[in-house]
Amino acid sequence: MNVRHFRVVQLDGEKIEIGGVSISSKASPGSAARKLLTSIAHYKGLNKNKKASLPKVKFCIQEFTQGSSKKVYGPYVGHYHKYTAAELKKAATAKGKVNFTMKPVVKLVKGKNMKEADIKLHVVIASCGDEKNVKRIKELCTSKEKCKFFVYNKCGTMRNSIKLKNVGREFHTFCYHIVQHYDNLPEKIIFTASTLEKHNREQRLLYLLNYEGDHFCDHYHTCKKTVIQDIPDNWTNTYYHLDGQNLYPANPHGFKQWYLTHVGNIDSSKKRCGNGIFKTSGIRIRKRPIEFYKNLIKELEVDNAPEAVHYLERLVSVIFM
Repeated sequence: MNVRHFRVVQLDGEKIEIGGVSISSKASPGSAARKLLTSIAHYKGLNKNKKASLPKVKFCIQEFTQGSSKKVYGPYVGHYHKYTAAELKKAATAKGKVNFTMKPVVKLVKGKNMKEADIKLHVVIASCGDEKNVKRIKELCTSKEKCKFFVYNKCGTMRNSIKLKNVGREFHTFCYHIVQHYDNLPEKIIFTASTLEKHNREQRLLYLLNYEGDHFCDHYHTCKKTVIQDIPDNWTNTYYHLDGQNLYPANPHGFKQWYLTHVGNIDSSKKRCGNGIFKTSGIRIRKRPIEFYKNLIKELEVDNAPEAVHYLERLVSVIFM
């Protein structure tokens, strides 16, 4: 076996199959990883000198040489280093006829982060000082599979949490998380508010943990299915009865006008969602650009209780899936 063959099988937590490179049997898998960084850049639409703008990516590679054990190597972290003027003078081949402007930098992730490659589920928790329920959510999730938790807290202090301004309810938190981790969102993510006693969330969380698909949301406590087009175009919600609180009016006011302005045309035959809990994937979220989620944050950060949250909650299936 004089030549070995490798491809990328995981990229930023997502299962994938791209590229195909060959290396000498005497070379290390790291050599293949450096070559495959080009395939990753091309996959992201970055060709030639644009490869230098590739952000750091985490990926795993697999050998597919005939007769091999098909072993997976990594994870590796890689990016392109753009040469300085001084480095450019040295970076040439073929007696100076071929010049390089950058080089791939790929390093094997060792130790603690290696175990992180086994984590398939991220759980994003939006909390308001609700430490007891946060603990319960972690217990339920870790009883099912290996998880990585992101706890955002908007009220008081809480250990092992990320402090956010108390605006926009849970969907502001969800959009904030997406923007912060956009390129590294994994193949399975559960977003949930921490208040398990509301909307039967504990049972909904257990359902999502056992659900094998990569996306799910629901609305009613029963099996009755409703879709977005069941919501009147001019529906508004300026008072939330569960909290007894007036809501900050959305701009523009009215369900359809709001989503046409901030989301665009949608497939209104898709499921209507609710309850502040759903499951999705990084691939599905990245169907929309990061700027889209940044704009949603602007609509949600206007108040602690914006009406737009209730519009957004009903549109989970078209925005996050």
